[in-house]
Amino acid sequence: MILLAFPLILASGLHADDLVAESARAGEWHSIETVVVTTAPDGIRLEVTDAGRTYGNASLVVTADWARWQAIIEIAAGHALVGLNPEVGHVLMGFEDLPNAFSLVLEQGRLAHTHWNAQPLGNYGQDLNVGVVSPEQEETALYVLKMHGYAGYFGIDINPERMPVEQALLNNMDALKAMNDRINALDHERIIWAANHPDKARGYIEAALIRARYPGTKGLSPMPKLGL
Repeated sequence: MILLAFPLILASGLHADDLVAESARAGEWHSIETVVVTTAPDGIRLEVTDAGRTYGNASLVVTADWARWQAIIEIAAGHALVGLNPEVGHVLMGFEDLPNAFSLVLEQGRLAHTHWNAQPLGNYGQDLNVGVVSPEQEETALYVLKMHGYAGYFGIDINPERMPVEQALLNNMDALKAMNDRINALDHERIIWAANHPDKARGYIEAALIRARYPGTKGLSPMPKLGL
């Protein structure tokens, strides 16, 4: 739904507030289906089609300033004006599954940034160094970001204890680099196939992650075969 939250005047002279009041009296709210923005001598003209009622496909003339009607242009173009910056610790404090929480935000196109640290489930916010608690949660969250094509930055959100801040930052950046390297080295085609055919790939993903997390380990059993 697009909310027109500042004064608009219809080309016919009817104030947009009258339309809102009419909808409110009827107990109905209608989303705007299309908005075409063009310039006009008396302002910015919006050709509006309402998904519920077209109001005669009325033209709206905006008399507000640039910042206000720029918001309408951004919304009409499909850009998100509100995004989320999930922090690993806060997600885990809420007993959420970290990769699932990231995925829900990404599915809606609302991920603006990410903040990284470590945290036991629940408890108070501890802002521990990345990877010192439940590193598998952070690795799977990074894998979700990769699958969604995330190319943004990783924010470090920590409260270093018993070490200089500079060393703590280096450790956290190294942890994220190492996790991403392990993820990038995985056989993604096989993992995606295994995830989509669990009946023919029992234990394959876990076995692949064990070997990625502990490279060079000797004496491991053979990798499970995929039922390709």
